[in-house]
Amino acid sequence: MERIPQHLCKFRRGTSLRFARWLGDLPGYAEWIHWTDVPHCLVRSGHGEVRLLSAPADGSSPRSLCASRRSSRIRGAAVTPAADALVVSHEHPTGAVLSVHDHHGERASTVYRDRTPDIQLATDGRVVLVAAHEPPHLSTFDRELRERRPWPVEALQRRFDDPCQYVSVIRNLGDAVLIGTAQTWSRWSWDGELLGAWPMPLTTSPRPPQVVHRPYLVAWDDLEPILLAVDPTTWRTDLFGWSLARQEARPLGQLLRWPRAAHSVDRRWLVVDRVAPRGGRRLELWDWQRGHLVERLETRRFAVSALAFAPDGSELAVATGRDLFTLTIEAAAGDELLHRVA
Repeated sequence: MERIPQHLCKFRRGTSLRFARWLGDLPGYAEWIHWTDVPHCLVRSGHGEVRLLSAPADGSSPRSLCASRRSSRIRGAAVTPAADALVVSHEHPTGAVLSVHDHHGERASTVYRDRTPDIQLATDGRVVLVAAHEPPHLSTFDRELRERRPWPVEALQRRFDDPCQYVSVIRNLGDAVLIGTAQTWSRWSWDGELLGAWPMPLTTSPRPPQVVHRPYLVAWDDLEPILLAVDPTTWRTDLFGWSLARQEARPLGQLLRWPRAAHSVDRRWLVVDRVAPRGGRRLELWDWQRGHLVERLETRRFAVSALAFAPDGSELAVATGRDLFTLTIEAAAGDELLHRVA
């Protein structure tokens, strides 16, 4: 009989979002899931250790790739799209140590001199993109960490007058990389070509003192990313989809805790984990194209830390504070819908 932890059995109660398979326990906090042929989960498993867990398609125990410097704290980590190597930043007396690890051990390393507490990393397997704040800069290394080059931010400066003084997010989009600053989002090729750029939505208090708030990115989509924003007049926290083309918001409602979300590749489905003001923690399935909430599952205290759809949209990998498992979507076109977005 299939082994399923008792606390996950509640996901079998779903009618549209249903439990599919349990992939194993997580030895730490899951930061990221990427799904190629199988799901891969990046886990911080200690003060100076990060692990990449890959769940085999045959249902056997997940394979593990570990990068560790137990005497120094992890400052950032990234995974290659093929999930065959880790790029990790650890503390160093003069800044940070960048290192590349594969299944044979540490392949390359270099000292990166920077005063920033944390460094953001992304890699396509050929180059490593590094974002730091003190002093603010973006730069790339080759995969052996030998040659360092500045990122060509001049293209963004010419188009939007954005000095790129603060980078809030860099995200691997597969064939491209997303860079978010205080003023813009931009999509780039890994060779440094600017593919698209959009102004960052802002909310400003109408009364002094005028507080400007920039929403946090929860899930990226080239048409309508999911954002978390705080109303500077009421400090109410809202979740919404932001249309890049129309520069308009599509509300998803209020929440109390940091959410997690994932889009299906065809952009039809959106799955969101959040704590709502009423109803507690829940996992929601949205038909995003039609603007409907299809199903809501109460998940109690087991917060979701990472989500990712399979490339064909058939399954959704979910990482909580304890487990890695998958769900399937079985919603038919005529399913009763619970809610329409205002």
